[in-house]
Amino acid sequence: MTAFLDSIGYNNWVLPALLVIPVVGAIVVLLLPTRETAEGATGVESPAARQVAFWFFVLEFIVSLGLWWSYNPAEKGWQASIDMAWIPTWGVRFSLGIDGIALMMVLLTTFIMPLSTLGSWTSIRTKVRSYYALLLILTTGMIGVFLARDLFLFYVMWDVMLVPMYFIIGIWGGERRVYASIKFFLYTFLPSLLMLVAIIYLGLTLRRDGGTPDFSYDHLLAANAGLSARAALWLFAAFFLAFAVKVPMFPFHTWLPDAHVEAPGLRNARHFCADAAERAGRPDGDDKPRHIDGRAVPSRRDHLRTPSFALDRCLRRHRACRADVRGGADLRLVEQHWSAWHQRLRR
Repeated sequence: MTAFLDSIGYNNWVLPALLVIPVVGAIVVLLLPTRETAEGATGVESPAARQVAFWFFVLEFIVSLGLWWSYNPAEKGWQASIDMAWIPTWGVRFSLGIDGIALMMVLLTTFIMPLSTLGSWTSIRTKVRSYYALLLILTTGMIGVFLARDLFLFYVMWDVMLVPMYFIIGIWGGERRVYASIKFFLYTFLPSLLMLVAIIYLGLTLRRDGGTPDFSYDHLLAANAGLSARAALWLFAAFFLAFAVKVPMFPFHTWLPDAHVEAPGLRNARHFCADAAERAGRPDGDDKPRHIDGRAVPSRRDHLRTPSFALDRCLRRHRACRADVRGGADLRLVEQHWSAWHQRLRR
């Protein structure tokens, strides 16, 4: 496998490809046409968005698998490195690399994202294209954070993760989704501004010969920055606060319960469990009222929730039959209840 990867120059293009593939997938998903209804109305989301997004995630995972064989744990430093100018006037470079920790994080991310698509396959009903496009862009941000070797590029990828999550929670979340999304955004974005200030300070401190800021992580480690103890303490506080809120760590974790409870995945799982419990013993979705001998019969939602509930209902009707002068008709009704209940219970 290693020889094959070397023959195709895998290390020369794999890291940029891992960032580009989800972006291309998001564009393709957004460009999918809408589906027309039987009445000729337009604007109905096409189910093909799920399939396209899933296969782009699968492609991303397959491409990332080669890192397992191409990475050499005996070699020190970054591997599969890419370094090119991005914003020359600011000294920002598009610099990527991978080490042992980043390798595990990238493989974990690319493995989880197809599962996330399958988990939302039937639960996301509205704005399907937008949802999966945001999920693909979120993947680019997550992988970019693990691969960035430039501090400014790291900050950009850090915020690229934030924006899709804000819209995913705010649009497809639960009843308190707006509150949860705004709280998530403010709690995580404001500390990241402090991290941006710290990054700019470090870039200005490590100026190149021409006075251009230098945001290279490798240059920062090599120069040892030469910072004063006071400046180092403030820089540590800025980075620590941003990371502590994002993780999150106590006592900066208060945004987590609202965001995770209202997020689409957990909300749909909770609704699924509630619906499954409600539909126990109900083989189909027929909830319309029925009539036997001119009398209304409870729907399956009512009398088949649990056997004990159905038994209690039948016993109450049987007692009412015996007190009624038309007990013969009511008795037939109860017998039909008993027969129907036993038949459905055996299914």
